[in-house]
Amino acid sequence: MSEYQYYEFVAIDEPLTPKQMAELRSCSSRASITPTSFVNDYQWGDLKGDPVDWMRRYFDAHVYVANWCTCFLYLRVPRGAFDAETLRVFETESVFSVDRTKTHWLLEWALNESDNYDRFAGEDGRGWMGRLTPLRDELLRGDMRSLYLGWLAGVSAGEVDDGTTEPPPPPGLSRLSAAQHSLAEFLEKREKRRKQHSAKRLRPSGRPSEKPTCVRWLLISTSAGGMPISEPNVALPLPTTR
Repeated sequence: MSEYQYYEFVAIDEPLTPKQMAELRSCSSRASITPTSFVNDYQWGDLKGDPVDWMRRYFDAHVYVANWCTCFLYLRVPRGAFDAETLRVFETESVFSVDRTKTHWLLEWALNESDNYDRFAGEDGRGWMGRLTPLRDELLRGDMRSLYLGWLAGVSAGEVDDGTTEPPPPPGLSRLSAAQHSLAEFLEKREKRRKQHSAKRLRPSGRPSEKPTCVRWLLISTSAGGMPISEPNVALPLPTTR
């Protein structure tokens, strides 16, 4: 099977300047480059640039998909949107991580070495950006459910040790947005991992209103358009709250 990689970057807050577009063009003669985006796929070779560096310099969102069962989402948000401690409690070893520049946070959600070979055999990466970029606006409005989903994905991947204090569960976990459903799908939060989650023994965050962690499940259903359907196909462990 030949290799396939898909790169898509989007500038949201400010368009690219002609100089920046020329810099990007020097890295690829084939890519589609506009004042707000860079899109390219590779069946051989690779991107002649560092995606993280590009996020620091040019873009506010990045989706990467490779047919060796790997995908990443990066979002860049202003440093004023969150303090360091707020983000730190959601970080895991690699599934959800945080980097910073002088002016922005770089947030990364990663799925590494999935065993869903059928998905990635037919996955071309297109469409994810439109489904996932609304998460950035949600974060800027103070909605931290996507951060919590990243932490739960880290629990699923075995990156959160037993006895770790759970981050404070954000409001609204029982009714996720379409973009948050898409993030759960992107990270493959599926029913087959239910036993792994339920076996975890994590300490509650300590807020008086909370009951112990991972004592119930939120079933998340998504259709191709990211909206709920009747049969659930995604499961996430969530704390029960009053």
